[in-house]
Amino acid sequence: MMADSETRKLHRFHHFKAWIILQSERVIFVLLALLTAAIVLAVLLGVLDLVRYLPMIFGTSTADSYRVLRDFLGQILLLVIGLEIASALIKQKAPAFLNVMIYGVTMKVLLISTQVLDLLLGALALGVLFLVKRYLLSPHSQE
Repeated sequence: MMADSETRKLHRFHHFKAWIILQSERVIFVLLALLTAAIVLAVLLGVLDLVRYLPMIFGTSTADSYRVLRDFLGQILLLVIGLEIASALIKQKAPAFLNVMIYGVTMKVLLISTQVLDLLLGALALGVLFLVKRYLLSPHSQE
């Protein structure tokens, strides 16, 4: 009798544990969906900023054109990174997160780095990320 009662208690405990895990996964899914929607909305609003850059690009003096174009490209890369983060949150696969890192390093190298050492380290980081993506990820995880 005692063993049967303990077995039922153990069964109820495992059932409760499974229910908690399921509810937690549901909450996490909803939060990820909300965060993804917020990121996509921010990207859509960011596209409106790109439209404001167009008159600045064409109307800027030659001396300021590099700064304006750099800011414009920075805005585009930031929006791309935002979309990649949203995609990574949805897919939850290693290649999606690697893409975020690749775009982030690319933005740093192209738009922010001014020292030769920064450029060299950025190029090295990009090379390592591409090698990891190409050779260390299993073929079915890259879908």
